[in-house]
Amino acid sequence: MDDKKFISRSIQTAILFSVALFPFLSQKFEPAIVWGFFSGVLLSVGNLHLIAMLAAMFFSPRASGSLSPRKVFFYASLKLPIFYAILIFLLNVLHFSVVAVMAGFSVVLLVVILKSIGSMLLGWRDYARTSRAA
Repeated sequence: MDDKKFISRSIQTAILFSVALFPFLSQKFEPAIVWGFFSGVLLSVGNLHLIAMLAAMFFSPRASGSLSPRKVFFYASLKLPIFYAILIFLLNVLHFSVVAVMAGFSVVLLVVILKSIGSMLLGWRDYARTSRAA
């Protein structure tokens, strides 16, 4: 359950970081780049949220006997086409910069990596395990 909180806190941190960047990016770059960056962030947040939701649904102990192979295939095959349709819409219809969308998409990954490294260096996970055991 700690991992689910970690993912939701990482998503919140990435959104907060992106909102804090908005005034600086809007003064430095043109609107297509700024909105492309934020669209990439939102696309990445949605992607990570769906992955976490699917993983919790498929790998939870109570769901192991209740999921049919047809349902698993349906959920897994639904995620990628929606993701790519939104990406094609952003790049071809709204004409956002590919570099800006990919930079925004990488923000959530960067936040997850930095939070993981920080918690390992500070030993927060070990502290949480020992405090629950006591």
